[in-house]
Amino acid sequence: MTICIIDNSYCHSATPKNSSLTATIPVIFISALGQATEKIKGFEAGGADYITKPFQAEEVLVRVKYQLLLQDMQEQLQRQNLLLERQNSLLQKEIDRRKRTEIALAQANHRFRQLASKDGLTGLANRRQFDQYLEQEWEQSLQKEEEISLILCDVDQFKNYNDTYGHPAGDGCLAQIAEAISRAVKRPQDLVARYGGEEFVLVLPNTSAAGAVQVAKDIQKEVRSKQISHRTSTVDQYITLSLGICTMLATPQRSAIDLLLAADQALYQAKQSGRNRYYVSDGSLKDESL
Repeated sequence: MTICIIDNSYCHSATPKNSSLTATIPVIFISALGQATEKIKGFEAGGADYITKPFQAEEVLVRVKYQLLLQDMQEQLQRQNLLLERQNSLLQKEIDRRKRTEIALAQANHRFRQLASKDGLTGLANRRQFDQYLEQEWEQSLQKEEEISLILCDVDQFKNYNDTYGHPAGDGCLAQIAEAISRAVKRPQDLVARYGGEEFVLVLPNTSAAGAVQVAKDIQKEVRSKQISHRTSTVDQYITLSLGICTMLATPQRSAIDLLLAADQALYQAKQSGRNRYYVSDGSLKDESL
């Protein structure tokens, strides 16, 4: 540590404060000029203290020690501030790193949820998402006292198709059917899912039997427009679907499983009746051909 003592007179241009190399050195003026204006000039020139003559050596030493102590404290404060700045910089970098990690984790979780809820072949909702959505919409329909409809679709004689054209072609066929079914669904609240194998399922909240039948007809129309050749089919020269439809008013005495079982029974009836048709179950089954 350094301290500068200027005796008798001073010159503003000659003080250490005018140089960047010595600007931090405390300056103590010792002068016989004791007027207030002179002291002000000394402090304005950058003096840290001003001692008038005559003086006692002990007083000078105390004032010097005090200035050295102040300088030491300032240097310590500067070092601490520098350390804090470095720590803050490191902390900010760590905060930024954690934010990036959190964003990456959220994106990974989103992708995982998508993979966990989508069918890899068709891109439709998978069986797991269907089960969850059906239960959710049944509870909503129960609270609102609304009807809910369900359509089960089965590709007619799909085993023959695979045997004839091969499994890769069969996968392509299912993808085209999934696209056709999706085109027939207009509302965002309607869910289309791959139920398993060559079966598809639709959940139609707040939909009457007539509305579900119209969706079934639209599905058949879209599939027919694809004209997917099926030369070994005994039903038609093109790929066709059989559909089972059920509409229920959600009540505490019924469940989503009842709706699914009734639609499955209707699908069985459609297949037994010659395929390429829909069958409606609403408690009393009836056959409707397209």
